[in-house]
Amino acid sequence: MAWNVWVVNTHDGIRRQKLPASAFPWDRVLNASGSGSVTIQLRDKVTSQLQYMDLTTPLTRTVVLSWNEKAVYAGIVWAREYDRDAGTMTLTVADVWSMLAARLALDRGATNIAAGLLTWSGLSLATLCAKVVQAGITAPSNDWKLPIVYPVDVAGNSSRTLYGYDFPVVADVLDELMAVQGGPDIDFMPQWTEGADPAFRWVMRAGSLKDGAWEWNLAAEKSGVTGLKWKQDAGKVTTSAIGRGEGSEKNVIHKRVQTDGLGYALERVVSGNQKALAAVEAHTRGHLATYQTPTEQWSMGIQANGHVPVSDLQLGGSVRLWSSGDPVIPDGLTVLRLIQFSGDLGLSVNFGVQTAGGA
Repeated sequence: MAWNVWVVNTHDGIRRQKLPASAFPWDRVLNASGSGSVTIQLRDKVTSQLQYMDLTTPLTRTVVLSWNEKAVYAGIVWAREYDRDAGTMTLTVADVWSMLAARLALDRGATNIAAGLLTWSGLSLATLCAKVVQAGITAPSNDWKLPIVYPVDVAGNSSRTLYGYDFPVVADVLDELMAVQGGPDIDFMPQWTEGADPAFRWVMRAGSLKDGAWEWNLAAEKSGVTGLKWKQDAGKVTTSAIGRGEGSEKNVIHKRVQTDGLGYALERVVSGNQKALAAVEAHTRGHLATYQTPTEQWSMGIQANGHVPVSDLQLGGSVRLWSSGDPVIPDGLTVLRLIQFSGDLGLSVNFGVQTAGGA
């Protein structure tokens, strides 16, 4: 059981070459971009035979890290640095969220882009997210393509209109949709296609994202868990939120949402670019639902080759911890949610988890 690293084409996921990396710290995060850094020893006998300048070209190449041939992390190459004294090339990589931060959701068929618009209705918020991503990669040339597999459309009560004159950035629109009350979580899961010559793709997952459950017994002599830490933080607590949309001075669109009876009061402004009062309210209620109580943050480590292999993990899944006699963790079962995991080319894998429904 071991890691391997492949280089693929960014636009179509076709495999180019296996890469003998000497280090590869990586990070996967729910609802946000995860980054990585790949070190290549250029004086290595294997590496010296590779066309590494072509294989590491920024933007056109993506590096995929797999455990037992199952993709765990993938990052588009954004920068590379050669160190002659050390004989290394270091790649700075980031997952597909980084590309979506540099794509606009526009009606590209419009003669005047600023006057164009994209509108959807009768869909779930998760499906709206998929439509926004599709708008950002649909264009006349192959340069715009990304190997993304989308979830099936789901009907719902949500609608969205994107106006060309706002020049909406795909990643920003996704952030807005995730932030509303009842908004979806999003994960672009790295995956190889099946077959003798697999290609790489991102599988877009959007919605409640509760697939997967993994269990550890903290009371066992060899629990498989190391470095467990718990933190409670009230730094972002909000009990009264004033949502602010478009407009200026006394004509600004705004909505106040408040929760009482908690024993404390903290008021904050939640800014956005919403054009309708209903959208401002949904965004504000989403913020309040997330931050009306202190955030609980947990971290822990496992082994990549443990009873739960790293290749089985899915962001959003349940981390189930059994405990007995701990001074902080309650006896019995504590169910947490996997929101981040990271590692390198060794066996140590670190988790970021939180209580279900927490921030």
